[in-house]
Amino acid sequence: MAIDSKELEDFMPATELEWSDTAIARMKNVPFFVRKSVVRGIEQYAK
Repeated sequence: MAIDSKELEDFMPATELEWSDTAIARMKNVPFFVRKSVVRGIEQYAK
């Protein structure tokens, strides 16, 4: 099962907090290979 580049670009990791639609859209501008780390960092800061 192959993952196409569109799926990778749209990938959003599981989150602990509720994210607004705007925040999710902005996160899609972050490269997919660092997105999980960025999301974790933002959520830790928000707590």
